[in-house]
Amino acid sequence: MEKRLREIEDLIKEKIPMTSHLAFKLISFENDELKLSCPLKENENHHGTIFGGSLAMASIVSGYSLTFTALEDRLGKDWDDLYQLVIKDFACDYKRPVHSDTVCVSRPETPIFEFVETLLRKGKARLKVKTVISDDEERLACEATYVAYKK
Repeated sequence: MEKRLREIEDLIKEKIPMTSHLAFKLISFENDELKLSCPLKENENHHGTIFGGSLAMASIVSGYSLTFTALEDRLGKDWDDLYQLVIKDFACDYKRPVHSDTVCVSRPETPIFEFVETLLRKGKARLKVKTVISDDEERLACEATYVAYKK
């Protein structure tokens, strides 16, 4: 699984050039839950905390990675030859500054299989993903909607 996550991480960095400026690592994908690490040192601002933009991007990348990986699991490695995946909306609630390395945990609001069934049946589907970013306590709560559609 670790090799596969590195491959997906590399694909995301290739497909979304802005992510090359974000230090992150995909940690795990189990039971439709994706975990991503975001280190302080590489994402630090002048206040000694992780830059808010980096945290927002980490949340978006975590949710996108969850959706991307789930589609690959259910439709095969070449799913993106037939379908496009984009973000529709994003909202984030910054609860406290982040002073250390963090972990993003992304979970779909509805079961992945329903998302994929809708995509196959209608050629378009939406998946709302909730992401929590925490270190020793919850720091951010984010929601994003990802849309897959037939090319």
